[in-house]
Amino acid sequence: MKYKKLRGVIFDLDGTLLDTLADMQCTVNSVLLKYDYPPHSISKYKEFIGNGIENTLLAALPNNYKEDFYTLLEETKRSYLENLNKNTTVYDGIYDILDHLIHSEMRLGIVTNKLHKYATKCVEVFFNRYNLLTLGAGKIFSIKPNPEGTKYIASELGVDPDHCLFVGDSGVDMQTAKRAGMISAGVLWGFREKKELENTGADFIFSTTIELNEFFKNNI
Repeated sequence: MKYKKLRGVIFDLDGTLLDTLADMQCTVNSVLLKYDYPPHSISKYKEFIGNGIENTLLAALPNNYKEDFYTLLEETKRSYLENLNKNTTVYDGIYDILDHLIHSEMRLGIVTNKLHKYATKCVEVFFNRYNLLTLGAGKIFSIKPNPEGTKYIASELGVDPDHCLFVGDSGVDMQTAKRAGMISAGVLWGFREKKELENTGADFIFSTTIELNEFFKNNI
């Protein structure tokens, strides 16, 4: 399939640019333990994370939980704010990718299902030297795979969707890209397996940040 010339790149955040898994595990497990529910391993949180904090908490709770869900959710949000960026790291090679894209005058954005106020704090801490237009959950639009937020960011960047690559680590990201009319690139250093990316129609799949950067060097 022939693709149009890339003019913009939109990234997912968790599992794509940042490894935030340990902070999420610590956050949700602290709430579970407070109510005497069993905690989960970090590998389980790879399955839970990606569809917003509400769905992460719901997946972690036992089926027979008795407390009011929204009370638990507010506790989880407060706990996450306390744990935000304590153990979060930038994946190796991400800064090299961003430096190359900026040097190539590519327009860049982030669309994430992380709550907007948390997403912007992460971007301020780890990517403050880049101009990354960021949109998180709860700001304006419904969360991914609803494509409206992604199309909005592309519009704000001044890039037509079919000239834009959406990079993410989950099937939700691939579905978002398709619904927004963008090229989709799945990455395997995040939280999901290759099969999920294939089953949701990823146009490209990259195993490492080096592979993704080589793709950009050859296509920009």
